[in-house]
Amino acid sequence: SGQETSATTGFAIPINKALQIVNQIRAGSGPNVHIGNAAQLGVKVSPGGTRGAVVSGVIAGTPAANAGMVAGDVIVKVDNQTITSASDLHKAMQGYVSGQSPVFVWLDPTTGASHSATVTLGLAAWAD
Repeated sequence: SGQETSATTGFAIPINKALQIVNQIRAGSGPNVHIGNAAQLGVKVSPGGTRGAVVSGVIAGTPAANAGMVAGDVIVKVDNQTITSASDLHKAMQGYVSGQSPVFVWLDPTTGASHSATVTLGLAAWAD
């Protein structure tokens, strides 16, 4: 065909954006930075909850299972952070590393009972 194709693709990041991320790494925090081992609670949550993060499943042997969380429970608080959705829970969890022990508050929607436990977070399986 006479046409040459390139086997590489280049991407450019504006220097101001790169320096912003470098400064967040140096500071040890920021919306794009997680320092330390990722924390594992061990729950699967459903999107769309309005009262909290609705637990759709609990992984056996994880901190959540050991604390007594079960599918159907609704997580409403992590330490002093109110949880109103699965997204809130994900954001709250980003602030923790494995080995930390936040207090979780969750509701049993069947009985209306409120549960609270200090949960020592595990190491996420995908973290090195």
